[in-house]
Amino acid sequence: MTDTKRWIGAIRQLPPPDLWDEVRFRVASAQGRATVPADPQSRGGAARQPWSASLGSGRKRLTAGAVAFAVFAAASVLLWNGFRTQGPSSTAPVGAGPPHGTFGDGSVSFEPTQGWDLLQGGALSACATTGSFAAEDVRQSSHLGPNDLLGCFSTAASLPPGGVLVTASVPDAYTWAVPNPNFPAGTIPPTLDPASCGARAFEGQPPGTTECHVWMTVNDRQLGIYVFLGTESPTPALMATAQAGLDALVLSEPASLGNDIAFRPTDGWYDEAATPTRGSPAIDLPAAWTSNVALTRYSQQYLPAGPSNADIARLPTDGVIVSVEQAAPAGEPPPDPASYQPSALPLDLSTARLIRGGWEGMADSDVSQLYLRAEVNGRPVIVQAFFQTTDPSRELIREASIGLARLVVVPAE
Repeated sequence: MTDTKRWIGAIRQLPPPDLWDEVRFRVASAQGRATVPADPQSRGGAARQPWSASLGSGRKRLTAGAVAFAVFAAASVLLWNGFRTQGPSSTAPVGAGPPHGTFGDGSVSFEPTQGWDLLQGGALSACATTGSFAAEDVRQSSHLGPNDLLGCFSTAASLPPGGVLVTASVPDAYTWAVPNPNFPAGTIPPTLDPASCGARAFEGQPPGTTECHVWMTVNDRQLGIYVFLGTESPTPALMATAQAGLDALVLSEPASLGNDIAFRPTDGWYDEAATPTRGSPAIDLPAAWTSNVALTRYSQQYLPAGPSNADIARLPTDGVIVSVEQAAPAGEPPPDPASYQPSALPLDLSTARLIRGGWEGMADSDVSQLYLRAEVNGRPVIVQAFFQTTDPSRELIREASIGLARLVVVPAE
């Protein structure tokens, strides 16, 4: 593990959320509810029907605690990727319709500028300096994993008195972010606020430097920028030079995953995403599902789209499937709209209801699911996490949370 994740370093020491006790409490308070909740369109996601029948049925900071919660949503997948380093890459969407929104390639970079040297850290991070890059940073830039970020902190530690380093990174290529108090709405080019700068102000800050932070939401992305100046008393001219570095920043819109609901690709997880095209707006709705075991490809022979009962029945005892489907066309209210409360990603399974036992079309009774409704980016969604046990352990629930943390939902138009 390199130091390239410094801007989200505060969450490194936070364990993934332990939801087991909370789920046990919710089960104890909801005994007897052992069937899929009634839904006028049978959109429980588990009882799949042939499509024709379905048509008929309708680095840590001094303020690490605050920073950790601020960036948890954007960066949780980067933290949890460390738990899954083997296995095949995710599969491509099947039957996915054209996603909505304005897409880019998900990258962050700097325009070439006279007097500045550039170093790209994959697609998700980049550095620009008026000096020379340290050999260690150059080496790291060529050995980054797909989710690693280049921080150029060896270069920061070796800046000359008149040198400037600007680093910029995003947590991933796909997530659609909304502004929040810690990542407020911003613009490109960013503006360097002297109030965000300090000498000897941050843990791990190289001695003899001034460090500045610019955190914002822009182009539907959460963007983290660090600016280092090679002196503790920067002049206005040096601050203007730093601003010139920011002026060269380029940030793309999120990249497309091919479906309005999808999961960010991660080794060790098998993903499916689909938007059926049967001609009925009430049924042709986006869905995505992911599992830590291999899935069969979606055949489009049953609706709504989602994992088949056979997929769920074949789960091993340590397997999980997490499914997310849109419950109603965009702009139309879903059944029981009050149960779809606006929620931010990543969704929290501790608010889900545990449902034990089988359902229509599922003869196996030794199964269970965590069931959750929410409105995400203007879309009403049903979330289900399936297990091959009626008593999922905290490890299984944690595994489901890891999968769900990768959810991407394109905002509704």
